Amino acid sequence: PSPIEGMLQPGMVLPPDVPMVGAEFRVIVVTELKDERLRTVRFGRTLALIDPETRLVKDALHLSAPAYEAARVH
Repeated sequence: PSPIEGMLQPGMVLPPDVPMVGAEFRVIVVTELKDERLRTVRFGRTLALIDPETRLVKDALHLSAPAYEAARVH
């Protein structure tokens, strides 16, 4: 987990001391739903679309998955 995850929400401005770490894998493909100026960044288990100029969070997606044992088919 990342310390910022608990407070990350659309409409907030990312504090200047929080680095915008790009997602290390391709997440968003070209779509009419995403403005091409936005950056996809990752904070722990959360992906966010952020305007790099204003640092405004446009959207956030919190990823989760069941524990390995709970996900296994018995």
